[in-house]
Amino acid sequence: MNSKNPLHIFSKNQLDSLNQESLKRLKKEILLEFQLTNDSTIILNGYEIDKNGILKIFDDLDSQLQLHVFIYKNVKLNAFLNDGNMALLRDNLAIQKIKNVDQYKDAIEQKIVSKLQPMITELVMKPKRVNQLITIQKFVYDINPDLVDDVYSKAYVKLKSHLDYLNETYDTPFSNSFNTIFNVDIRKHVNVTFYNSLVDLPSVFNPLKRQYGLWCNNNVLYEAFNREAQFDFYDKEALYTLRDAAKIASNVHNKKENLKIARDIQQHIKHNVDSSKSSTSIWKILFIIFIVIKLIALLS
Repeated sequence: MNSKNPLHIFSKNQLDSLNQESLKRLKKEILLEFQLTNDSTIILNGYEIDKNGILKIFDDLDSQLQLHVFIYKNVKLNAFLNDGNMALLRDNLAIQKIKNVDQYKDAIEQKIVSKLQPMITELVMKPKRVNQLITIQKFVYDINPDLVDDVYSKAYVKLKSHLDYLNETYDTPFSNSFNTIFNVDIRKHVNVTFYNSLVDLPSVFNPLKRQYGLWCNNNVLYEAFNREAQFDFYDKEALYTLRDAAKIASNVHNKKENLKIARDIQQHIKHNVDSSKSSTSIWKILFIIFIVIKLIALLS
């Protein structure tokens, strides 16, 4: 979610001389342009914007001009609030500047919270770069540890809802009650990276880590082996799912046993791949021999 600094509609020359008086003049000029052109939108500094957007921007600037100027001049803070660029989160000097500005500290912290809330939820629900969650957590504690609850509250609610959905929807990994074919969605829900993203959240998320680990253990692993314990009866995707479920479950239940299951499944998969390669090679050799014999027969 991007939220542009309202100053983005002004040119550099306009920004250099911007104050409350020039702001009133610019507002009149821009609103006059709407009247003269009768267009629903206009282009300002390369951005297309409608009249309602303009009114909101000037209302914001009327009350918080100096705050937005401070943010705009702090390049990394502005880039983070505008586009989610995380360079700010790794810059100790930029972080210290924010902490030292008492006049705007509370307002900036609230903007940071509003920016981080959807970012955290997306990073956990669609895990790609897990290390970003570690960076965010360190940043929040650096800025103000009292912000932790606000920053992570929406992510907690979203994740709790998701895990409750898994428990209610998938009490077994199977698509039916009479064979070992897995539900087509179960693979994406058994996700080691997703679990690792939970690990990289504050300790308040520990109950959710346990809930997810137990779902993998009870609803996926146990239910599967309760129906069929022989690996040969499962296709490769199902085996990958069971392997990952065992890895995740090992963090919360029967660590030694579940890790052994994961290793055994991996060895089974590897053995089948090696056997398949060997079989393919034999058939290739036989095919070549067959072609050679046919050629000899044609030439004789």
